[in-house]
Amino acid sequence: MLSSRQIRGLLGKKYFRRYIQQRVVCGYNELPFHVGLRPAVFIINTLPSYDPNVGHWICCFFKNSVLGNEVLFFDPLGKHYDVYHPDIGRFIRFNSVKITVCAVYPVQSISSTSCGWYCLYFVVGVIKRVSISLLIEKMHEMGEMRMISYLSHL
Repeated sequence: MLSSRQIRGLLGKKYFRRYIQQRVVCGYNELPFHVGLRPAVFIINTLPSYDPNVGHWICCFFKNSVLGNEVLFFDPLGKHYDVYHPDIGRFIRFNSVKITVCAVYPVQSISSTSCGWYCLYFVVGVIKRVSISLLIEKMHEMGEMRMISYLSHL
């Protein structure tokens, strides 16, 4: 499983910096009240930052849209954001006009620890403007090892 430091390091690569104004990796207890610069990516651990246990990574991609502030929510386990801590749902609803839940079924095995990698691959797909349905399909086809190899070479 990727640590928050490892995810921050990957999001700090030139590829991500070129397209995303704000890149945040945090526990749900560290979410800011307001999303500033957009486009913005928040990769959020479902456990608080002070918890020593391994949690689960989910992703919010806040788009800069002429129609208003839109967020794409992605959970590799295919769950809705409301199943997690209420602070996550409040954060999403407060900062968005339109909310799209992008995975309604799991793309990650329940026994897998690759949720951080899936979140990063989701961000790359959104940057490349791949349709959400095709992006989810690619995650299934690609497999974890190929996906991790691809992301490691960005």
